[in-house]
Amino acid sequence: MPELPEVQTTVNGVKRYAKGKRIVDVWTDYGSPFHEGKSNIKNRKYFARFKKEVAGRSITGAERIGKNVIIHLSGGKSIVVHMKMTGHLLFGEYAFDGKTWTAKHAGPLRDDGFNRFIHLLFTLSGGKHLALSDMRKFARVSVVETSSLPHADDLDSIGPDPLNRDFTYKVFKGRLLKRPAGKIKQALMEQKLIAGIGNIYSDEILWRAGVHPLS
Repeated sequence: MPELPEVQTTVNGVKRYAKGKRIVDVWTDYGSPFHEGKSNIKNRKYFARFKKEVAGRSITGAERIGKNVIIHLSGGKSIVVHMKMTGHLLFGEYAFDGKTWTAKHAGPLRDDGFNRFIHLLFTLSGGKHLALSDMRKFARVSVVETSSLPHADDLDSIGPDPLNRDFTYKVFKGRLLKRPAGKIKQALMEQKLIAGIGNIYSDEILWRAGVHPLS
């Protein structure tokens, strides 16, 4: 699962390549009765509203909140992408074969098998595309008012970001003490305590610190 560093790398890429481009159209093959009534694009009715709200808007920037990619749009809207287990965003030129989208040119976008599971694609101005490859189809995508981001699903209950300047040792200790009897590895990974740390980086943190993960 992408964790804080990978999500930040994705945000940096969105800002570098997609900022300033206008969303011309949106396509997805997500859709399941299981998601009916839910506020994400796997609910077909929600996707219809999602498409209507984002089409025609320009990408004005991006940021990371925990493990979430936030893509800011003109007109006060923001797209929230949680890539979950296998999701990752790709930027390039794609062609539709009637069933799915494939990168037009030879290279990693087309030749790397991990990049071929396109389930969401934004057609951008200038003939470019922003695609979400999601092999296990766990990713979650929604659109919210930018002003209401702190109250959005996946964002309203997460803890502070460990890279924020005000994330001091005192804050760190206070967050961990909310689980005084918990295992340290589990506490580090709990998004309600600290946002962004997952399995890989909790292991690396504890190895560097010389702390046993089950202590």
